Amino acid sequence: MTDNDMLAFPALKVPHHPAAIAMLVQPALNALIGTHMVPVSMTLDMGVSVDAGESVEVEVKITRRTRTLVFAQARVLKAPGQLAADISTVFRLKSELGPSN
Repeated sequence: MTDNDMLAFPALKVPHHPAAIAMLVQPALNALIGTHMVPVSMTLDMGVSVDAGESVEVEVKITRRTRTLVFAQARVLKAPGQLAADISTVFRLKSELGPSN
């Protein structure tokens, strides 16, 4: 995949608790970025409300890449044009975190 690639995951079911949106987005980010990177920062801005069990679409894309870091953006859409969450993340190479990884 290239940095310009974007993955979309349609018709995902929202978890019961709204804060679990981060858990919903994490597998989509891992699919794009890979398992050799680990998250070190995540900022989640909420938009329109989503009821538990409601279907949403998740879009993820890489916005910047350095030697050891990947910056990514995720969007959770309730319906076309209805942003439920906007998420900014930073991932770091596992080997850059020290001997425990």
